[in-house]
Amino acid sequence: MPIRWNAGASLHRAGVTQHEPGQYAILWTDEVWDGTLCGALRQWSQKADTLKPLYSIFVRHEAGTKKTILDYRDMEDLLKQPDFPAQ
Repeated sequence: MPIRWNAGASLHRAGVTQHEPGQYAILWTDEVWDGTLCGALRQWSQKADTLKPLYSIFVRHEAGTKKTILDYRDMEDLLKQPDFPAQ
């Protein structure tokens, strides 16, 4: 199945917060962009390389990716696809 670049997707950033030493750490995530898979990949590609591993894409519709949550390795592979839409 070919990749559906216009499938609904959102870009999320994750992090860990620990208020004081010895306290439990809290894992959090927030949505930083919402739209299509293509758009989320473009937003992610503009992030600093050191921050890219903190991001995930949540795919809302069947996009041909075989996954509903994409990590930075998946995103790198998708950007290299020969049919990725040019801007």
